[in-house]
Amino acid sequence: MMNKKGQVLVVFVLILPLILILLGLVIDIGNTLIIKKKTENSLQEAIQYVFKNNDEINIDLLEKNIKENIKDYKNLRIDYNENIIKVDLEVMYKSIFTSIFGIGSNTAEINLKYNVQNKTFIREEGN
Repeated sequence: MMNKKGQVLVVFVLILPLILILLGLVIDIGNTLIIKKKTENSLQEAIQYVFKNNDEINIDLLEKNIKENIKDYKNLRIDYNENIIKVDLEVMYKSIFTSIFGIGSNTAEINLKYNVQNKTFIREEGN
């Protein structure tokens, strides 16, 4: 009878890097989703704070509040049209997987719409 311990060890050593890569990918995707949700919640709080007691539209105050509450973002765009405020931004984060393999980006896009008159957020399909 042949000794199979050596064969199992070789297969394990060949499969271990694949398992570690998949584990790193799962952790990075989870981290991205957590960062995106935290930033989205901070953005919602910033919008609600500005319009909680104010019925007037003050885009400068909203932009200032967003800058104070959300760190490491880029491409902030605030549009106001017919009682709807649309805020788009990209939040930057550290990703181990993209740093090692150079695949993908270290940004997550966040898009929110807020109805000033009803003081409610509008969910878009796909978000």
